[in-house]
Amino acid sequence: MRNIYLIKAFILGIFVLQTGCDDSPSTSDVVEVELIVTLNDQPLPNAEITVTPIGDNVTGNMVATGITDESGKVKVKTGAKVGVIPGKVKITVNDPPPEGDAGRGQDGDTVQQQALEQAKQLKNRPIPKKYHALVTSDLELEISKEPKSYPVKLSR
Repeated sequence: MRNIYLIKAFILGIFVLQTGCDDSPSTSDVVEVELIVTLNDQPLPNAEITVTPIGDNVTGNMVATGITDESGKVKVKTGAKVGVIPGKVKITVNDPPPEGDAGRGQDGDTVQQQALEQAKQLKNRPIPKKYHALVTSDLELEISKEPKSYPVKLSR
């Protein structure tokens, strides 16, 4: 009888070890990268960049985001870590969200109008709508396991 309990404990231990040892990427695998974002070969400042890994074993907590600086450069973050999960990624580019309390407690049309006014004040605009969503954006990169800079070229 005692041997049966030992065998069950052994099998359970093997099962637990195997489930914890898969090849799925995690946020601990991020690699620091710099993206250099341009629109018609000009820097795209103050743009919200979203980098989404694509492929098997990818979860929502692996999406990286950031806002470009005046020269169009950004180091995106995955959660609290600076970097991106290595592998194939798709990129979307949008105007940044309204600053501060703008839009709070207002109807959707007013908020949209405020966002349009804010976007008009930004350099090198408008951002073409095809870059706003994953399904329409054609911006893809293969992120290596080594830190590196990548150009992200948009066009009108």
